[in-house]
Amino acid sequence: MYIKNRIKNIIDYLNKSQQYKDRIRSLENQLEWLKNHSDITLLKPATGYLRQEQLKILKLAEDFFRDTSNLHITPFLTGGNLIGAVRHKGFIPWDDDLDFAVTREDNDKIIDFCHKYGVVDIYKGRWSEYSYGEIYRRQQKMLQKYPEKYILDVWVDQLQLYKGTSVLDVCYLDFWPFDYYREGYSIEEHMLYLQNVLKRIKRIDRVDKIIEFLRNERKRNKNISDKPTSIFFPGIDNHIGYGRINKTKDWLYSKDIFPLRKVRYENSVFFAPNNIEKYLDYDYPDYMNYPKEVGINPHEVFKDLEMSMVIPTINIFFNDRKDIETVFKVYDYFENSNIYSVVVCQRFELYELVNKKCLRIRKERISNSYDVYVREKNLFFNRKAYSSLETLVQSIKKQYVGR
Repeated sequence: MYIKNRIKNIIDYLNKSQQYKDRIRSLENQLEWLKNHSDITLLKPATGYLRQEQLKILKLAEDFFRDTSNLHITPFLTGGNLIGAVRHKGFIPWDDDLDFAVTREDNDKIIDFCHKYGVVDIYKGRWSEYSYGEIYRRQQKMLQKYPEKYILDVWVDQLQLYKGTSVLDVCYLDFWPFDYYREGYSIEEHMLYLQNVLKRIKRIDRVDKIIEFLRNERKRNKNISDKPTSIFFPGIDNHIGYGRINKTKDWLYSKDIFPLRKVRYENSVFFAPNNIEKYLDYDYPDYMNYPKEVGINPHEVFKDLEMSMVIPTINIFFNDRKDIETVFKVYDYFENSNIYSVVVCQRFELYELVNKKCLRIRKERISNSYDVYVREKNLFFNRKAYSSLETLVQSIKKQYVGR
């Protein structure tokens, strides 16, 4: 009898597994149909929390470029943000960063400006151990020490400017340095050179020493030009160049980038390459089509996974719309108590209610986090009921410190 039941359970499990597989295949087919019968340029903008974050980042860019207007720098849109400008006249609906390419001269001006009017920070740890969790830990300390100041994090492969009061409200701008290269220097030579530089970087490993090495290497290498040439390509301190090893067969050319043009981006105007189509075709030949990762925000995934290394992270669960006001109150109290919170909603009607309030929202719980349940306006944590938010927060933080 036992064996018969085990066999029956296995068969039931296999049947359910096949049902799930069939359902997934059906949803994939539906998605492909929608992608083939819709215009990607007509997608609606992001809503809720994501839209709020996009507009905060946009304001940071506007403020920074206004404050540096006397420097006459001309950072121009690149990567997904340039695609967004073409396809959506602003942010890609599921994206939440802002990337600019900069000339070497502008790169150095940004660093000088932040030395004078902000803060410049360089990590002194090992590059091989530099995780997103470590990044957030460093940034939390800097934000608490220098709230609402421009903080420039000089990375091995980019510049990252950020501003805020904590990792809960921080906004970022990413700058990617480009250099001119000597006429007659071949792309094949450069790819071999980058492979060699990458090996040396890995041997050095310490971030501040790598940055010093790359600075000296740029001065030493006669193929990198201080003056404009016909070749304009990512610098050796820009990881985009390394990503093109064994993939790139030609240079980017100055004539396709300069003189820069201005394009609309949301309600702002930014610089862009002169020949946008040629520039985007270089890396994104299908940029006017739906990407495989449509609707997925990669930064959100990283942040959810790593934030628990810096501050407590909480999943807030509820199943009744009568509890929505309590959920809003709990979320706000947690955020003001320096707790990273997400509201977990799988029912569409509840998801929409939370989204309208611009709260951080997920359809699945984030791992390595604590769970708080709201039921009939009561709060539950670790199977214990709490009548006071203050007591609940104290309990969460006490458990977090002891973890």
